[in-house]
Amino acid sequence: MKQISIVLVGSESSGNVGAIARLCANFGVKELILIKPECVIDGEAYARAVHGKKYLDESPIYPSLKDIVEKFDLLIGFSARDANDNSNVLRIPISLDVIPNKMKNVKGSIGLVFGRESSGLTNKELNICDFLTQIVLPTKPNYPVLNLSHAVCVALYTLTRDEKKNEEQCPKEEIRELNGVELRMLHTFFEESVDMLFPDDERRRGQVKRVFQNIMGRSFVSGREAHTLLGTFRLISKYLAPPYKEDRTYNEEE
Repeated sequence: MKQISIVLVGSESSGNVGAIARLCANFGVKELILIKPECVIDGEAYARAVHGKKYLDESPIYPSLKDIVEKFDLLIGFSARDANDNSNVLRIPISLDVIPNKMKNVKGSIGLVFGRESSGLTNKELNICDFLTQIVLPTKPNYPVLNLSHAVCVALYTLTRDEKKNEEQCPKEEIRELNGVELRMLHTFFEESVDMLFPDDERRRGQVKRVFQNIMGRSFVSGREAHTLLGTFRLISKYLAPPYKEDRTYNEEE
């Protein structure tokens, strides 16, 4: 199984945490990570974990989601709430069903990020994730949100059910997926360029950066493609960096 970890942000129910620990054992998850839990991991959690108790014993706790970014090559955020319109680029999801096919050649650590039972992930937390996905089931329109542990189960099943088939279909010489370091470098060079293009428009800068993050998350860029983009973004940053004239040509007097 791929190196998948479950990340729970602000968990409010110890019972849910225990049930998810059991799912971690069922699916061979690498690690269960807790981000600032709002509940105590008590006897109820251990009772529900059954053979997944080791995940509770070994679960690291962090104060913020941004503290674990360096641990992963890809962070996938899950949310039951999507955008009311296309202007909210943070909450435009991609279908969970298409992710397994895109992941078939991906190597590295993947974190599945789930939010609070009552309110889910905040926009700030979603912004840390590489992209957003949703679990869409034929539920009743007036009650579409699953229990947290049930949502984790559906996600793990969907992402792992075709893994053996995907491995058999992969070419012998697999395409190397870009790693987390390369992805963060891409974002750094792109964001530097955006900051120079729109120095006085913070809202536009934030929107453009998020759109780029969404696209990168959906694209599953290869290492070779990342290398090409890095070189291009370096040149763009150099071209835009002061000193320059209004026509974006370098000032020869400097």
